Amino acid sequence: MTSSRTTTSKSKRADVKSVDHQDRSPRVLVVSGRRFVAESLVEALGEVVVGGVVARAVIAGHDIRGSVAELVPTVGIVDLDDLGLPPDVLAHELQHLSTLRRVGFYDSFTASSAATAFELSVTVLVSLTSTVSSMVNATFGPDRVSSATTAEGLTREDLHRLSSLTTREIDVLRQLADGLPVRAVGVALDITSHTVSSHKRRIFEKLGVQSGPAAIALAVKAGLVTSSSNRRPA
Repeated sequence: MTSSRTTTSKSKRADVKSVDHQDRSPRVLVVSGRRFVAESLVEALGEVVVGGVVARAVIAGHDIRGSVAELVPTVGIVDLDDLGLPPDVLAHELQHLSTLRRVGFYDSFTASSAATAFELSVTVLVSLTSTVSSMVNATFGPDRVSSATTAEGLTREDLHRLSSLTTREIDVLRQLADGLPVRAVGVALDITSHTVSSHKRRIFEKLGVQSGPAAIALAVKAGLVTSSSNRRPA
């Protein structure tokens, strides 16, 4: 299995040298210090058809400047838990790609990953435990076309507050963003309505907001929660 993945990755990396810079197909550069994470992301995203064109996904090499210059990526995927290089170095190499869609993947969204996300002006945040369809939408979907941390007004403090949420609190927030009332959230997560209400109260306190819609809006801006066109008051 490992040998097969390594061969696939080498093949995809070799393709970088033949990239036509006028080619409008989606080109994904994966930056991670964890080989298995990078290979898994390339495997999941490297053959997705977008607008009738097959996307290309490659792993960034040790020479990040060379990787960026050769691929001219339209999407940059970064491992917020382990970039494999200093954030400021990567930010410098990506600064000229103003239209680059920046996706930050994480195991758990911590204060450290929040700081990295802010420094790299990530476009959307996605958990590594997400479904493949969620990862594909985050990478190629229409929801984010500009930086969530700059164009949409999120501050470093906003991301720090969001990073203080527990996994369960984020689960509750996602259910509320889907328009579910407290009782239905409890059923979906197999917890009591009282527990849901307690989670909501802690979410409001941590984010410094007074209502469900305000909490949801903040999380949606960062990409932690997907917006819903059918949302009801939380």
